[in-house]
Amino acid sequence: MDDPTSLMRLTLARTLFVNSAYGAARFGNETSLAEIGKKDIQAFFRSHYVAGNMTAVVISDLDADIIKPILARHLGVIPAGPRLPFTPAGLRRLQDQRLTLERQAAQAHVSLSVLLPEATADNFLMAALLETWLGKGIGSRLWSLRSRGDLAYGLNAELQPNREAMLLSVYLQTDNRRSPQALKELMQLMQTAHDTGSDEAELAAAKAYARADFWRENETREHRAATLAFLEGSGLSYRLAGDFSERLEKISLEEFNRALRAWLAPERWFILLIGQPAE
Repeated sequence: MDDPTSLMRLTLARTLFVNSAYGAARFGNETSLAEIGKKDIQAFFRSHYVAGNMTAVVISDLDADIIKPILARHLGVIPAGPRLPFTPAGLRRLQDQRLTLERQAAQAHVSLSVLLPEATADNFLMAALLETWLGKGIGSRLWSLRSRGDLAYGLNAELQPNREAMLLSVYLQTDNRRSPQALKELMQLMQTAHDTGSDEAELAAAKAYARADFWRENETREHRAATLAFLEGSGLSYRLAGDFSERLEKISLEEFNRALRAWLAPERWFILLIGQPAE
């Protein structure tokens, strides 16, 4: 896998979750593909592609009386069937909160991740706001590392909203020889974020960015439909999209800092280094 960020996601899932499906390659590998037969494929389709296990989202400017016959004609052929039970990820108990993957590359990928609570609507909104506060936009906490010359680039914060336990990662890329310094700076930044929390101005800026980013990402019908389907399918409810701005605005500074200090506690950190060992 050439992309270090994709490798980070895959490695974190394999390391932190017991369920092997969370750390599996999306399109399989030679071994797993060889084990799949025609009967396996048929069984998968018969159990998964049933009405109770699917969410259909339709966005149109046509009237409902025009849309309904079209939906009945195209979706009515989907067989009836129950919703499949949720398969837990299972959280792995780790002896070591740090992992290094040696990789022949000029750059090192440095990340710090924390497991968050389950993806309820309230937790999802808080986590999305924390993701923005940490690593989205000029006013974010990670932005300060961009001014450190050639120390770090490709800085970002990323939320993976797994149902059982969301995963928040902050990461950067740097030269291999500077990876120890970059990790030290990243850990110090996260420690300061945990200790000091946010002020009103920072929180207001993060809310404004998160709100604008949400609507920008969902500007087209295709993206809006995908978001609505994700929210409904993950148990968060499609209504959360319409309530996003209002509910985001209601998060108080006290609530945000309380969640921030609980979720970013140093004992929750998992550090992953991808690259060549620094000499």
